Amino acid sequence: MDTLNVMNTLKTILTDLGIPEESLHEDTLLCKHLQLDSVETVEIALGLKRKLGVKVKLEALQDMTLAQVCNMVEGAIAPLPQREKTQLCTDSHPQSSQLLSLKGKLDGQYF
Repeated sequence: MDTLNVMNTLKTILTDLGIPEESLHEDTLLCKHLQLDSVETVEIALGLKRKLGVKVKLEALQDMTLAQVCNMVEGAIAPLPQREKTQLCTDSHPQSSQLLSLKGKLDGQYF
């Protein structure tokens, strides 16, 4: 997902919280400029999780600009290297490692 899509999603979440769209810019600070409290910051994080499937902890960090939030989100949704994907797959499904091993044997012997 590109920065523009992440920024638009973030702006939608913020306007849903009642913040005027004209006050939302890349250099806008969540707390200092928008006067968001910790509850609203958690609501933003939950909105990002619902809409983009990413988990970010905005409440634990210092004041951030919208651009910094977008960078954090993009980092969280960046594609995993193949090895990590395989590891995640086998961790969540114990039989997956057996299937992957069998597939490797078949690929090497018959194809």
